[in-house]
Amino acid sequence: GGRGGGRVGRGADVEGRVATGECGGERPGGGGAALGGGGAGAGVGLDAAGEVLVAGCVRHPATHADCVTIKDRGPDGKVLWGPVFFDGEAHGNDVVYILGLGLDASGNVVVGGTSKTASRGEDMTVLKYDGATGATLWGPVYAGGNGDDEMYGFGVHGNAFAAGARVNGTFFLQAWNESFGIETLPSDVFPAFCGQPYSL
Repeated sequence: GGRGGGRVGRGADVEGRVATGECGGERPGGGGAALGGGGAGAGVGLDAAGEVLVAGCVRHPATHADCVTIKDRGPDGKVLWGPVFFDGEAHGNDVVYILGLGLDASGNVVVGGTSKTASRGEDMTVLKYDGATGATLWGPVYAGGNGDDEMYGFGVHGNAFAAGARVNGTFFLQAWNESFGIETLPSDVFPAFCGQPYSL
């Protein structure tokens, strides 16, 4: 799991808020399911103030899953922000990795998972939210190859992030460092691989 400005792990008591719909409301847009309709918590973290962050997914009736992130006040569970939803560009299944939540050095929330892209199948996907408000700071950032690339590892350390996926029988590792800047590009810009020619 990721590390940064707080602790990260799994906990059924907090995950249950996503899975049972305790965070309230329905998925907006076109008769979305209540958060209890097939939702599941995946990543759980505590910030430096002891406030609880949960990332998971909710399912639309008979269609696809979207990522959801919520921040609760630690002592009483009151929702401080969220749920914040992410529905990828192809509106397919968007799933948070099992330990796909980390906090950066400033307490902002980094969420990693797998999302369906418009032109390349499923790719690793990373987003960052403001820890105080839940506003999107950047993302989604997509990484992977031509096939379906499901996230199999995720970590946050300060302002650096890393994720790994299986790609066509090999392991693909991508790292980002915010000191170099993060740019959100369309998913049809292919990544570079060592020892292979690159062209657009």
